[in-house]
Amino acid sequence: MVGPLVGAVPALIVAGTMGGSTVLWVALALLVIQQIESNILVPRLSAHAVGLHPIGSILALVLAFTHQALAQKGATPAEEIAVPPGF
Repeated sequence: MVGPLVGAVPALIVAGTMGGSTVLWVALALLVIQQIESNILVPRLSAHAVGLHPIGSILALVLAFTHQALAQKGATPAEEIAVPPGF
C-alpha cells in the first residue's frame, strides 16, 4: 500500500518541474499502471503460483479480509462453525 505512493512522489516532483499539465499526465499514468498491476497482473501471477483461477484468488482475498474484519469485531466466522474441532 505504501510502495505506490513512495514511488509516485519522485515522479510527480520531477513532473512538477516540467509544467502543470505534465503532473496531471504523470498522475494519470501512475494511476492506470497501478490499477492494471493490482487488478490484472497480481491476481494472475499469484493464481499461477498457487494453481488457482484468478477469480478464485480474488475471492480468497476478499474472504480472508472479511474473516479478519469479523474476527476483530468479535463475530464468529462461519467456517469455524462449519468445521468440527479436530478436523
